[in-house]
Amino acid sequence: MKRVSLFAILMSLPLELLEIIFKYCHLGCLRDDWEKPSLSHTLRNFPYNLAAVDPSWDALLLRHRDYWTGLNRAVFNVDSKTPTHIDDAKTLLRYILDEAAPYYKFHVDIIRRSKANPDDAAEKDRVKNLMDLLAPEIGRCRTFLIDVHASSSLPSVTTYFNDQLITSCVISLEYLCDVDDSEDTVSNEPYDYSSAVQGSHITSMVLDGGTFMRNTAWLRRQIKLKSLTISHLSRKARRYSS
Repeated sequence: MKRVSLFAILMSLPLELLEIIFKYCHLGCLRDDWEKPSLSHTLRNFPYNLAAVDPSWDALLLRHRDYWTGLNRAVFNVDSKTPTHIDDAKTLLRYILDEAAPYYKFHVDIIRRSKANPDDAAEKDRVKNLMDLLAPEIGRCRTFLIDVHASSSLPSVTTYFNDQLITSCVISLEYLCDVDDSEDTVSNEPYDYSSAVQGSHITSMVLDGGTFMRNTAWLRRQIKLKSLTISHLSRKARRYSS
């Protein structure tokens, strides 16, 4: 007798039946009622856990605003296997923010859920497109995480975060990458004393070495920073910084 897995059965169901199942999942899920649930916790729960099963499930879930309204974390994928299409990202962001109060704070994560093709040449473009979309809403972000393969895919801190962070509520900024493929360029920005008191609300940062070395003047203005972690700092940069 041939065995059929539960997954195979679910994948073969008509969309109408899947919608009924998803509706029950939605009714039975518990919304996060604390300020910052972990990313891993978010990905394990509805609707992100089901959206990750198959692109068709993701598309089906995105048809229903109720599944996403009220979420306090927006997660976007930039890997080559399951990237978040920019139109889907716009839909997700609209669902989360359109009915929220102006003072509503949310968390943003740009990640790779699959590492099947780490040397994806389109990674940088996917990140840029998402950052262009998110830039107007950075003022409403509480935490911002970007986890990519190559440091060259990381967006410019001063381009996307400089002015916005002065009035935003971001308290945690993380730039994570597997490899440092940036040039060992060192910033010679002058220290702007006049803007030193303007700093942001950021209290913790995780930065790759390239971002750290290229944004020294910007970092000096983060007067509320309590924790700074630096990864992939090249030997040349370490000699300079010491």
